[in-house]
Amino acid sequence: MTDEAPLHVSVLGPLVVTRDGAAVGLVRGRPGVLLAVLAMSAGRPVGADRLAGLLWDDDRPEHLRASLHSVAARLRRMVPGAVATVGDGYLLDI
Repeated sequence: MTDEAPLHVSVLGPLVVTRDGAAVGLVRGRPGVLLAVLAMSAGRPVGADRLAGLLWDDDRPEHLRASLHSVAARLRRMVPGAVATVGDGYLLDI
């Protein structure tokens, strides 16, 4: 997807993200949950409904798509070039 160095995401234990051996800033909150979910399905798209259920459980925001887009945008700023929009969901390219 990009010329950026490969991204490595560890999800067993604490969420650890490195790019070219260097730690990427802490990814906490919903962007961290989104990253972990996408990492568990790396290379495969995860639909918006599944993501919403994991990010908000039963307390979904009124404007779900806009809220999901906002979380994805925050994650993209943290790990540029690694998150792609695919259909109605997202994919982590690692």
